[in-house]
Amino acid sequence: MGCPPSSDFLLPSRYHGVFVVIVTVIVYIPVGGQLQSFGVFVEKLNEDFCPYDCLQLLSWIGALSFGINRLFCWLIVSLQKRLPTCLLFFVGVILSSAAMTLSSFITDLSWLFLTYCVVFGVGSSLVMNSPYALIESYFPSSHKYHILATSLMNVGSPVGSMLMNPLSAHLDLVAPNTWRDTMRIYGGIMLVVGLLCNIIMRKRTEMPEDERTPQQYEDLDGNSGHHYVGCTARLITDTCLWTTGIFLLSFAIYVPKVHFMQYMESIKMDLGVAAMCMSYEGMAEAILSFATAFSGDFVGRYLLFVYVLSCSVIAVCVGLLTLVRNDALIAVYCAIHGATDGITMTLLFSATSLLAPSGTVKNYIWAATFFVNGLGQILGIPLAGYIFDRTKSYNVVFYMAAGVFSAAALTFLVLGLRVRRHQIEHLASQAQELDMAPMDKTNESVDEPDNKEEEKTEH
Repeated sequence: MGCPPSSDFLLPSRYHGVFVVIVTVIVYIPVGGQLQSFGVFVEKLNEDFCPYDCLQLLSWIGALSFGINRLFCWLIVSLQKRLPTCLLFFVGVILSSAAMTLSSFITDLSWLFLTYCVVFGVGSSLVMNSPYALIESYFPSSHKYHILATSLMNVGSPVGSMLMNPLSAHLDLVAPNTWRDTMRIYGGIMLVVGLLCNIIMRKRTEMPEDERTPQQYEDLDGNSGHHYVGCTARLITDTCLWTTGIFLLSFAIYVPKVHFMQYMESIKMDLGVAAMCMSYEGMAEAILSFATAFSGDFVGRYLLFVYVLSCSVIAVCVGLLTLVRNDALIAVYCAIHGATDGITMTLLFSATSLLAPSGTVKNYIWAATFFVNGLGQILGIPLAGYIFDRTKSYNVVFYMAAGVFSAAALTFLVLGLRVRRHQIEHLASQAQELDMAPMDKTNESVDEPDNKEEEKTEH
């Protein structure tokens, strides 16, 4: 079972990979943007369904949909072995659109756990995660634009978040109390954009030998019948360090973001200023996602140290946030937080290339990465709410987040040093092989005259 390859009259085959990246960015804007912008509906849902304040419950709904989006990636990796990408993408588009439409008809808040958390979480995961393997087939690890191609698609989510917040505010001004209509409009946009983009989501028809992915080379190797060829103790240790660092980062990074508005209210700051600061956060995330995607190929083997620097900076900023009461400094903090989120999420897939020796192993490391990413979000946000309920202070919450960021920075530092050492050892072994090659040729040339002299004496 498979989708037909793209027709040559639609797209030149050599540019097909570029178009796959472009349409992935486009479809990320409504789907990924909504995933990151559930907060635009929180206030209206709170007014309609909560006689008493239930912001913590609504925050949990938003976090759970995000977590399911990440957790479902593990299953998508398995499904892609049996089903084509365009079919998985198509199902994801239908589920995402249907979830937004069904959520607009709810009469009880508990239905959102099914329509939005589960249906939209699974649908958005299919839409956002299924193109990764397809894009990597066009831009394998050896390709000079590998990091650019695999990073650029993540830019769509922050751009969508930045666009959907003012769009939702405009719709509320045009016709108040229309959150239901807004959800239906977003569902229609996802359907139309997704179906059009699905036309491009086709497998590659031709694959020159020098552009085969590690997975394809492994499939051609008759001696490697096991899926986990190359899974050494070193790889397992590096993968454990990587997933631990991602779990800690994901656990902490959404805690200040989700609880920011409540924190601003608790310290008697103007909520209009707080909303503007959140806009700066989304803008910084979008800008840094673009910048990171285009500069990632220059960073190359030092990607893990970017995570060390990002986690260290945000740890300091979150720890100092409890001391800040100045509007400008709070806006600076939001910009730094958005930049950190944009950088770390954009490089997420590219960083796994530093760990995995083959396509199959890399796919499973990627699935494990998204799994712990979702698990960290699901556990971190409600734990922060529980700590606030017990202490009635966000200081403890932010100090906890700063400590977790610091632990993530240390984890990435250890991993970065290990991977860098392995890279140096690999380069040294390659240099030694190159040094030995001329010596072998010299020995061969020296042996040839001796052989000729022996032949003359025999004659």
